[in-house]
Amino acid sequence: MREIELTIPSSRSDATIIHAIDYGCREFGLSPISKGSLSKYPGGTHWHYKLDSQPGTLELTYWPTAKRAWFSLREDRRAPWMDALLPQLKEDIERWLIATRSELRA
Repeated sequence: MREIELTIPSSRSDATIIHAIDYGCREFGLSPISKGSLSKYPGGTHWHYKLDSQPGTLELTYWPTAKRAWFSLREDRRAPWMDALLPQLKEDIERWLIATRSELRA
């Protein structure tokens, strides 16, 4: 498994971080197939995303205790669209985390 870290400004609230992640993924046409938590990261949020009907599931986790967010690329869930999409998605989410929440369209 490969992890790709998101840079999270320490000044951002958990709600703003979650909103920016949700917003960013939605803007890239990703559909959430689940949003919940992982026992390994208590208090965190864990998403599974799909792109249209293409194979593959992109995982993303935000753990507020460590103020850490990352994409998880698992070999058994990986697809070519992820490699094409992730660099720009990561950059945009990080940019939106610097912007104010009101600058993000709901």
